[in-house]
Amino acid sequence: YLDSMTTLDIPAAGYSICYELGIFRQRIVDGQQVELPDNWKDLGGAWLLPKPQETETVCFGGTVRQFWDDGRLHVVPEGATEVLAIPCDMEIAGYGTDHVNTLRLWDAKSPTPLDMSLFSQGEYLRAQEQHAMAETIAKVLYPEDNHPEGKSLRLKQQYFFVSATVQSIVRKHIEIYGT
Repeated sequence: YLDSMTTLDIPAAGYSICYELGIFRQRIVDGQQVELPDNWKDLGGAWLLPKPQETETVCFGGTVRQFWDDGRLHVVPEGATEVLAIPCDMEIAGYGTDHVNTLRLWDAKSPTPLDMSLFSQGEYLRAQEQHAMAETIAKVLYPEDNHPEGKSLRLKQQYFFVSATVQSIVRKHIEIYGT
């Protein structure tokens, strides 16, 4: 749809998660259809323009502390697990026009690649837990959700996507209009 809007010179922006793997590569094994991971970034990564300067922070869990300072309300997350939403933009060209729209895809990364304290104690897998959980958000499109872990991951993906997108839209609005 975004390419059609671009062709019609309609300004638009699209947003999604920058999934590493899809599940649409299929094979027949012993007469049965088997879904296999499909690494989309292998073929489409060249079209992605990373915008690390526009990274948003998405907080999971924790609590919120509010306080007023100089007539302004401040809201500070405490005890939350942070995941960085790093935008990668894909320019969408239309047919027969110079108009271009943008599809913004959010990649999920941990702000800390490794818990050095745990790693130094020989807890190698636990040291990478936060990093692995953050990257799991953008790992697979349509994970199975017929178990609690799958339902939890789908909810995290949806929250991550909406939080990063709304933060980005609000930030751009404030930059342009100051309100």
